[in-house]
Amino acid sequence: MIPPERTAAAILAAVALVLAGCGGAPGGASRPYGGAAAGCLGGAGCPFSEIRLIGQRGEGILRGPEAVAVAPSGETYVGDQYSYVVQVFSPTGQFEREWGSFGDGPGQFGAIGGLGLDVRGNVYLVDATHDRVEKFSPSGRFERAWGSPGSGRGQFDFGGGGRSDQPPGGGIAVRGSFVYVADSANDRIERFTPEGTHPVVWGGPGRGRGRFANPRGLAAAREGIYVADDANRRIQLLSPRGRFVRQAGRFGRGPGQFADPLGVAVDGRGAVYVADDNNNRIVKLTPGLRYVRAWNRFGSAHTLSYVRALAAADGQVVVADTGNDRIEVFHTNGSPVREWGTSPDTPGQFLAPLDVTANRSGAIFVVVPNASRSHIDRFSSSLAFQSRTRGGHVKIGTHFFVPTAAAAAPDGSLWVTDPLNDRLRHLTPDGAFAGAIGGGGHRANPRARFSHPAGVAVDGAGDVLVADTGHNRVEKLNARGQFESAWGSHGSGHLQFNGPLALAGGPAGAIYVADTGNNRIEKLDPAGRFLTAWGSPGTGLGQFDRPAGVVVASSGEVFVSDSNNDRVQKFTSDGRFLTAWGVPGSAPGQFNHPGGLSIDCRGDLLVADTRNNRVQVFGRAAPATGCAGG
Repeated sequence: MIPPERTAAAILAAVALVLAGCGGAPGGASRPYGGAAAGCLGGAGCPFSEIRLIGQRGEGILRGPEAVAVAPSGETYVGDQYSYVVQVFSPTGQFEREWGSFGDGPGQFGAIGGLGLDVRGNVYLVDATHDRVEKFSPSGRFERAWGSPGSGRGQFDFGGGGRSDQPPGGGIAVRGSFVYVADSANDRIERFTPEGTHPVVWGGPGRGRGRFANPRGLAAAREGIYVADDANRRIQLLSPRGRFVRQAGRFGRGPGQFADPLGVAVDGRGAVYVADDNNNRIVKLTPGLRYVRAWNRFGSAHTLSYVRALAAADGQVVVADTGNDRIEVFHTNGSPVREWGTSPDTPGQFLAPLDVTANRSGAIFVVVPNASRSHIDRFSSSLAFQSRTRGGHVKIGTHFFVPTAAAAAPDGSLWVTDPLNDRLRHLTPDGAFAGAIGGGGHRANPRARFSHPAGVAVDGAGDVLVADTGHNRVEKLNARGQFESAWGSHGSGHLQFNGPLALAGGPAGAIYVADTGNNRIEKLDPAGRFLTAWGSPGTGLGQFDRPAGVVVASSGEVFVSDSNNDRVQKFTSDGRFLTAWGVPGSAPGQFNHPGGLSIDCRGDLLVADTRNNRVQVFGRAAPATGCAGG
């Protein structure tokens, strides 16, 4: 789902932010509901029999690896931009363990901007989203955190890393009795004790010696601190006391030149390695920062894509190959050693799924708005992956770019919202392009001219309902996609909306709209006349903080994904609260910004658990309607 901002950049940023150790196997491991994970709130017991999962949070799956560190034991620690976990791998690349979840509580974090290790194996993490540093034991036990947003001594401004083209800022290195932090957006380096006390500030904005412009990766060595001075396109060496020693680099693609150096590492012989991000390569320098060589391939296998972090240990260089969602290990001469990591593009895995829908036969479709890698995946009723329909720039004329919602029609076809192109797209049951409606941009033409349509549903009669988010209205089309009517305007009164994100058809033709900006649900009759509304901003039962999904059971009960409150709420058809379940977290039954909802023919409730990078399936949460053909 997508907020009602009006520019493409804002839409992309919002999609990325809606992005996000338990996770089921791709086949959807089943777990009986025990109550501890979900914890229903108020009313009767939880309305489901079991929880199944599609997709995993971590367990070897890498979603934009942005930070890497190697322990003396050879274990490699990896932090992603979009998984919100620290994963630990053996020296041969076998997954061993993980910890973390999205949030600002102890042991939680957002996009990871850097990882550092001390001689005892303690882990120091840059939480770029929340402008702080966290310290963990080698096993992942939370120890302490320090820092807050700001520019004062001991405060940080890292840059949150909410988009794929805006990686999280920050960098960190540990040596002796000090922790060094690259405070990127404040253009400085801060030095702390291992407890986060006694901050000392080095540098400040500028192009001169010892000044910085968006400093990123750090490496601590006997001779001092190496800084990847990104926007100045150079590497600087500072003495242990923070004085300028030497520098190398300028903008370009040739020897000794860089395009966004984001990471730096030093090996045991003093050689310096640079993650030259926008040149998609590794650059090796002498201890005096003279150019030695560069490489941009993992042997004959593939080229590197957006290299954002690296570490050097035991004659090897461990590289976060971010664009390929891989960890690559090289000899110091650039020859390949090994690689590992599973991409979220792998069948059965996701990067921030926004919506989910099911057709009459029980097949499940998951919407993943990953820019040029956007796709819609189809799963069987047993949660086994079946097929994928890809979007992206290549087929921008016929396919979607950043889809946000899908709805299955009675004939098995799919209607898909494509907000960045102001269109509603129609796909055949096998995923082929069948047609498109809209493309009218911001013109307030009521005849199916959309502005960032974010939600879509198909009612019992086969008519198509569209949340025309940018125009703050609902449009109704017939089964052939022909315009029938439109209702609503911007505001908070009856039949007014503020960024509606989702809608659903109910019994007797009623229409339910997730009026996200007003934090409420509105109910309309089949002709678009206002019937009732419920909800208000807040965290109490029956209140909402960004309702992002709504679906109605055949019995008339209404389920709402209360996204920022990390829960699902259930109501009667007229809005009387029945029950709710979910708390922030990653265990089954817990949520991290849930998005779209659907109910399949078996009565299972499907929830796009966006920032947990998975779909949760709550068994028999609603009455079964009977599956076509079975």
